[in-house]
Amino acid sequence: MTLPKVQTFNHVSDLDDLMPVATKSYSPIAFSELTETVEEKCNSFFDRKPSSFDFTTDRTGNKQFGVFTYTHPVNSQLDYMIGYRSSYDKSLSNQFCAGGSVIVCSNMMFIGDIFTSRKHTTFMRNDLIGKIDELLSGVKTSFLCLEDDIETMKQIEINDKKASKILGELTFHKRFIGSSTANSAFKVWKKSKHDGSGTYDERSLWRLYNAITEQTRHANPMNSFKIKDVHTHLIENYV
Repeated sequence: MTLPKVQTFNHVSDLDDLMPVATKSYSPIAFSELTETVEEKCNSFFDRKPSSFDFTTDRTGNKQFGVFTYTHPVNSQLDYMIGYRSSYDKSLSNQFCAGGSVIVCSNMMFIGDIFTSRKHTTFMRNDLIGKIDELLSGVKTSFLCLEDDIETMKQIEINDKKASKILGELTFHKRFIGSSTANSAFKVWKKSKHDGSGTYDERSLWRLYNAITEQTRHANPMNSFKIKDVHTHLIENYV
């Protein structure tokens, strides 16, 4: 998994210098500490180390997003994925979401609930552990749902007009993606023969979904959790 970088931070610990000073009501957690906590809990849950890890930030480094990938023991096309994000500027609480990563193209698909811990307060760390455990307790069930949804989307054929309509809904009505992401996704939709599991000619809902996830990852991975809403919209309205 490789995420685009807007500023050069080679390691999560490079962000420690940006962490604000704690006060009586505000007790920030370093992104490096958060990363270590997420990895420790995930390694214990999956009983193995991650196959990959990457992180990115906004231009200032004050908003952070990280993702761990864990090899699935059976599925050869999709890996487990745990994403999380946080901030030093109080704009985001610590948030966690699970999903799947398409092995051949690293597209991120988040599904299910986003688990949000309380903002950076004195008692936040205990709450943090609880939210990670809560996420992991349902991760395998969510992954099974994702696998089923993918197989279903592969069977639903759509044409250019339908693809354009869907992108318009996601952009202007739901505001799940930006217009530049939608335009880029439509270009990929028309040209790409890559569906995450090989080369194909069919134009399916799965192909469009991959185009959206790919362009979201390139445009602004900080917004990747919105893929969860895209997924829900497609399943509820076009399946």
